[in-house]
Amino acid sequence: EIIRDADAIPHIFGATKQDAFFGLGYAHAQDRLWQMEFQRRIGHGRLSEIFGPATIPQDRFLRTVGFGRAARAAWNATPDWAKQQVNAYVAGVNAFISTHHGSRLPPEFSLLRFEPEPWTGPDVVAWIKMMAWDLSANYSFELLRNDLVRAVGVDRMKQLMPMYAKHGLSILSDGGDAGEAGQAGGAGGAGKAGQAGQAGEAFVAHQSYLSFLPIPPVQPFQPFLPQDGLGSNNWVVDGTMTASGKPMLANDPHLGSRIPSTWYLAHVTAADFEIIGATLPGAPAVALGRNRRIAWGATNVAADVEDLYRERLDAGGRAAEFRGAMEPVTVIPETIAVKGADPVHIDVRVTRHGPLVSDALNANAAESKRTPKPPPMEPLAFRWTALDPDDSTLVSILKMNEARNWDDFTTALRDFVVPSQNWVYADVDGHIGYYAPGRIPIRRTGDGTLPADGWSGNAEWIGWVPFDQLPHLYDPPSHI
Repeated sequence: EIIRDADAIPHIFGATKQDAFFGLGYAHAQDRLWQMEFQRRIGHGRLSEIFGPATIPQDRFLRTVGFGRAARAAWNATPDWAKQQVNAYVAGVNAFISTHHGSRLPPEFSLLRFEPEPWTGPDVVAWIKMMAWDLSANYSFELLRNDLVRAVGVDRMKQLMPMYAKHGLSILSDGGDAGEAGQAGGAGGAGKAGQAGQAGEAFVAHQSYLSFLPIPPVQPFQPFLPQDGLGSNNWVVDGTMTASGKPMLANDPHLGSRIPSTWYLAHVTAADFEIIGATLPGAPAVALGRNRRIAWGATNVAADVEDLYRERLDAGGRAAEFRGAMEPVTVIPETIAVKGADPVHIDVRVTRHGPLVSDALNANAAESKRTPKPPPMEPLAFRWTALDPDDSTLVSILKMNEARNWDDFTTALRDFVVPSQNWVYADVDGHIGYYAPGRIPIRRTGDGTLPADGWSGNAEWIGWVPFDQLPHLYDPPSHI
């Protein structure tokens, strides 16, 4: 049963958890089907099927990075219990799709003259990965820093794009110095995100200088890339600081303004299950909200989990050098269907470090009408934690929705891969906490700010920062 309140927010009641997720899927499709369809096509690089040649550059880039391939791999690695919940949600989406055609669909479908295909599990994962992309930043800034180094040298680049605040970086206090963290753009008591805020301000201050440099735009996909210097906030205080004597948690994520909104408020209830808060259309969970025992909220850490590697290829471009030997390059054929035009066939080349995104960027630049044309980019492979086949972020969120205490909550966060978030926590027993989980790479050398030599082996990822060593607090003496 779906009951809508005066604000049209759905309150969904099911006999079982699967019934309730079915209802959430139906409600999402009922209110946001075009948004979900558009997001799905971004995730799989299938925009040109409905928009025509204008979006070939976007599809080429999306297919090269391989969001869809990564989503399918992660779905295959998802445990059965999680698949059951997702499949129940997907069935709800498809129940709406199967009973609504033509004029009963959102008007965008009629304007573009197509009807949506059935929803699938990988579609759910694909949009979660796109959200991770939207909240990541280092890839595009590595490219920009690389161009700056060539134009003005390393020292001037560091002045134009400082990585950290000039007075140093506070990773995490005991929560008492919330003012400093808040000014830096991070969570109260969690200065980790402050580096993005102050570095971003410095970057903005120097943009007038950048405009005079003889540097072409990083790439035609730039409007779709994340921007540095954005900030959100979240706060949690315990009962010693509230009139009720209970904890209070507040969350204000500063995502870009969109119509419709990124978020969709919903209340989902079953016999032994209840969640309420902000959901993502296309995903079966409350991303920010509460259940019967705990509440949680998040802001972006902006952790550097993306690296670019310069590759040395053989004359045919089918082998890459690594530590003195040549390794075969994997070639993945992709076909982009284009409305009103012939399909576009591309070969995605993948080294041990990841897909050669330079192939897509060079092709897009060559086809662009922008002049003068930038020089061809050297072979650059893209390494990103979200492309790992064992990305279990979806599983983490589903577990989080069912957590009953701090131990359950942090157990769920162990599966959280990307994008790393500043999670704040409160529960009915009066406890509060903070954790910044995520798969953070340990590099053999280097700091990930510039493209690394892929052939030397010196900049390989050799492991992950242990979960227990990631920033966290539980019931801090500051009570905040």
